[in-house]
Parts: sequence; structure tokens; C-alpha cells
Amino acid sequence: MLNREKPPLYPEFSKKEFDWRIQRARKVMSENNLNALMLADNHNALYATGLLALSVARGGWAPPGVQPTVIITQDELVLVQ
Repeated sequence: MLNREKPPLYPEFSKKEFDWRIQRARKVMSENNLNALMLADNHNALYATGLLALSVARGGWAPPGVQPTVIITQDELVLVQ
């Protein structure tokens, strides 16, 4: 498990975009009284973080047993692979 204090070093988009996506997710979570958001799909993890390494393959294919997960809370962003 990797608990990041900073955004990924080589994301698919800028830090500004990264911050905006996470802030937007947190806003929607707050509006819906959600404590956490768990993204357990390659495409969703890539969209939220921009970290291509989390998305094992862009075509949706992943080797058996490999599934990245992103957990977003109001205070933390946890990446699990």
C-alpha cells in the first residue's frame, strides 16, 4: 500500500488538473455524505490520479489478480496495487 503525500511524479496530466479532480471528487463526496470513495477499476484509477502505472493497460485488460485501487477521503489519497 502506498499513501502519497504528493501527487505522482509522472502523471498523465498536470498537478493543477490532479488537484482539481481530487477536489471535485471530495466535493461530490461531501454533498452525498460519503466518508470515502473507492475506485477499483483501471480506468477510474487512471482518471482520478493520472498515474498510468496504475492502469495496467489502457485497453482495460489486466493480468489476473492485478487490480489497482484508489481510496479518496477528505484528508487522504491512498493508492493500492
